[in-house]
Amino acid sequence: MTSATQSALDRARDVLRAATLPDKLRLLGKGDVGSYAVDSARLLYYDGRRTTFLSKDVTPDILAASLAYIIKVRTKTLKDEASAKLGISKYKGLPHLPAGFKWPKGQYFAAQFNLETLSPLDTYGVFPTHGMLYVFMSSEGDRATVAHYDGPLKSLQVTPYPDPASLPDAKYYLKDFMKESARIEFTPNGILYLGGDAYTYEEAYKLIPDALRLDVEKALGCPLTYKDTDTRIFGRPLYWQGEDEAFVHRRTVKEIPIVLYQDEFGEGHIHVWVNPSDAVRGDFSKCWLDYSGT
Repeated sequence: MTSATQSALDRARDVLRAATLPDKLRLLGKGDVGSYAVDSARLLYYDGRRTTFLSKDVTPDILAASLAYIIKVRTKTLKDEASAKLGISKYKGLPHLPAGFKWPKGQYFAAQFNLETLSPLDTYGVFPTHGMLYVFMSSEGDRATVAHYDGPLKSLQVTPYPDPASLPDAKYYLKDFMKESARIEFTPNGILYLGGDAYTYEEAYKLIPDALRLDVEKALGCPLTYKDTDTRIFGRPLYWQGEDEAFVHRRTVKEIPIVLYQDEFGEGHIHVWVNPSDAVRGDFSKCWLDYSGT
């Protein structure tokens, strides 16, 4: 686990807990009472586990709880698969797999991450420090396979898809998965999931005093942003039917799962989840996927 990065997030939250907030931030959303599914709510915030309806003032504790660390996945189109260096972080197209790797039955290649590049940015200790991590997904948005390879990158090879007849709905999906082939760059940010819509948290961001924002960024080691994104690692899952809201009954869980990967898919988003205890053991066989559409 990258404890230095994790403690940076804790320190940044401590900065917010100790802050005196301006009245406009403390009273954020006061005029929006009655706009939400819970009549008394004036604001929503995500605390790393669920989206909560807030009826009272924004306190330093609430502001700190809403602070999340995300890694945005930026893509740059890759026109020639053969020109890509083996073992780069890559989005769709063709994966770089070791010999003997068994392609997950009926699934499409979603992404591969070079862990030498990604693990230094890892807040939660989810990712191994070496090798590659592969993400495959079903076209139904209900299954995922996450696999770790810890061997030399020079042993990887550009690997074609299996027979399209073995892929559900290949005539609809395979062409799109191939044409979206791209290199990946990782961009870490802090974001305050306080109010806003699915993507923009600008109102709360603008009300934070400049000195406080700079102190948080210094503690966190990366800039704050008010714009969320479709494709990223960690952060608030984008649910379009309120699946993560506090009034939705959920089974009791022993630990809070982490968004290993999120991406736009169809008319919504897929989320690949991992339990922290499984990640610590390097066991990605229990990762799961869910989908939410608009």
